[in-house]
Amino acid sequence: MSPTTQNSTPEQLELDFGQLSRSRANPEPLLTIAEACGVFNLKPHVLRRAIKARSIPSYKLGNGRIRLRASDINFAIDASRSGGAK
Repeated sequence: MSPTTQNSTPEQLELDFGQLSRSRANPEPLLTIAEACGVFNLKPHVLRRAIKARSIPSYKLGNGRIRLRASDINFAIDASRSGGAK
């Protein structure tokens, strides 16, 4: 339920806000392309190509620099796996 719902009681709105603030209490840190390349042992051009192809979600900050979540990169790597044991 969103806080803008017309028929919400104050208690429901407080509960919704409390759940939202807890979910953002410990957000996953954003990595630069260089940091992500170091963590996942990738070449920068490979990572940039995946971002451009929209295989990996990226976040562009106000200064125009690209940031990535490690979990998004892990998901893309796992999704591209072919064959072998999981």
